[in-house]
Amino acid sequence: MADTDTVTHLFTLATAAENAAEAMYLILAQRFAPYSEVARFWHEMAHEETVHARTLERLKSQIRPLAYGKWARVDTGIGTGLEIRLQRAGHILGSAYVECRITTPNARHRVIFSGDLGAAHTPLLPEPEPPLGCHALVIESTYGDRRHEGRADRVRRLQRVIERDGSPERR
Repeated sequence: MADTDTVTHLFTLATAAENAAEAMYLILAQRFAPYSEVARFWHEMAHEETVHARTLERLKSQIRPLAYGKWARVDTGIGTGLEIRLQRAGHILGSAYVECRITTPNARHRVIFSGDLGAAHTPLLPEPEPPLGCHALVIESTYGDRRHEGRADRVRRLQRVIERDGSPERR
């Protein structure tokens, strides 16, 4: 988990890059001033960079690192209790799904938000932490309609490629 100073530094660098891009676009707009359509394009690009930099500055003050597996209270501003916990998704390094505990005067609910989830038994990635139930599940499903080759078949195919000469097999 990155510490707060590291996250803040990365946002500062990103903001500086946006400001540099804005300055470059303004120079281009000035250079192409005789060509109004081109100059207008570069002015619009500069404005977008200004908006990006302002957004990054606002976000920087709101971001805080969270450890996996630990509940953190979120101020909703409306009196509803909200706690979140990040759990390992195992999809890519650092990926997580978010467990939410929502408490109102009349009820408690658990909601889970997730993108892609990884599979078990991968050599480089940690195992995903399975959730223990919820009232609602919100999950991304880009590849939900595809049949995937089994892990054992992929391992055999990779082994054949390695044992040949490293070139992919043709189908």
